[in-house]
Amino acid sequence: MIRYADEGLKPDIRRVWKECFHDEDTYIDFFFSEYFNEKTTLVYIHGGQVVSMLTLMPAKLRFHTKSMDIYYIYAVATLPEHQGKGYSSKLLEYVNKDKNDATFLLPASKYLEEFYEKNGYEKSIMKKYNNDFDWDLSTYKNMNKPILILSLIFAICGAFLILDASS
Repeated sequence: MIRYADEGLKPDIRRVWKECFHDEDTYIDFFFSEYFNEKTTLVYIHGGQVVSMLTLMPAKLRFHTKSMDIYYIYAVATLPEHQGKGYSSKLLEYVNKDKNDATFLLPASKYLEEFYEKNGYEKSIMKKYNNDFDWDLSTYKNMNKPILILSLIFAICGAFLILDASS
């Protein structure tokens, strides 16, 4: 079963995080105190326990006077004993149907890059050609495929990504 998390699921989510990422408790505490939100943490529950999770970090992509709402996908994890069952893939599919805005992520390894490509993400490198780069954001807002950003060159193209922790 897929659902957005609530405060009651925090201990289970923390357990998944700790087992999958092996982060220090201080970082996990920081993340949960600053970024945990019931509207942006998605979980997969199997057998009454959280076995997979992902977090959405609201962001805004701006280019000159244009902007669009997007979500940075962060902390996608499945407990080791439940990996290979498609739970993370189902979470990604769910979030990309639920959110009409674009999603993006930055994989930590070549293996994860391949995993996300299998889930419909595309490699995308933003480039600027000459000085008259015209970027129509509406093209990207209505795309059916989420964007896998392997390299964002903000200084070159003049785009700014703003992660909004207040949402």
